[in-house]
Amino acid sequence: MKRTTLLFLLLITSFFSCRKTQSASPDRIVPIDGGVGIKVQELLSATYTDRHLQFFCLTDKSYDCGNDSLVYTCSKANNIVNIKFLSVFEPGFCFDANGNSTSQGIAGTVIDLGYFDAGIYSVNITNGDILYPCTLRVDSQKFSLTGLPNTLDTLVWRVPKNVIWGYLGTDSSSKSALISDFIDSLLSYGAQPVPLIPDKDFAYSYYYYDSVYSASAYTFNRTFVYKFSGDFSAVQNLAAHFEQISDSLMAFDIQNDRAQECAIYLHQP
Repeated sequence: MKRTTLLFLLLITSFFSCRKTQSASPDRIVPIDGGVGIKVQELLSATYTDRHLQFFCLTDKSYDCGNDSLVYTCSKANNIVNIKFLSVFEPGFCFDANGNSTSQGIAGTVIDLGYFDAGIYSVNITNGDILYPCTLRVDSQKFSLTGLPNTLDTLVWRVPKNVIWGYLGTDSSSKSALISDFIDSLLSYGAQPVPLIPDKDFAYSYYYYDSVYSASAYTFNRTFVYKFSGDFSAVQNLAAHFEQISDSLMAFDIQNDRAQECAIYLHQP
């Protein structure tokens, strides 16, 4: 399932648990020359209590390779998280997000901090010789991180339970009416509009980056977010039916809060 924002879709980053230190081969280790920005995001899972908090970390300076990564240590105990950024790992082979050789890129990594109960946590972030004492607040609606000067998105609204979202798209004018027909079918299955936080729907990064950005690739498109407590297989069957009656000229990407996805993509020339 796609779980990145536009910026992070352009990166090849390594995924490591908070319980581990990123290992680096001796290709090349260079100092971090500048700040590190952090984006807070929730990683969905099959159950609400298995959802993880992740930090997407990026340097504010470009390095020699598009696939450079941050080397760090991380520990979590007694409501205290300690993260220390150590250096930048530059591999011997440089490439960008498309696999092409490249000369520069931002270094990044993803830190999985695991599950958090509601509460207030101390997060100590060290970059070089500078310690940033931060505060992480977790409740049923949002995650927020304060105290770090270089930030990307430090407030993210949590995806509610029993929600589906996605986009529909086509470049065929003769098939465009099927988009409304699909939405009507969803509503007949019990889908209902979701009251998102006013002017904050962009902070539900799943909704925005997995739907709005992708839908814009098609001439006729529609994005949606609905409350839906039914079986997701019904949505999958509905998408398969519309793929058939559209002669495979419709694209779908529908996801839910339990990390399930139904995706049918069209080849873009």
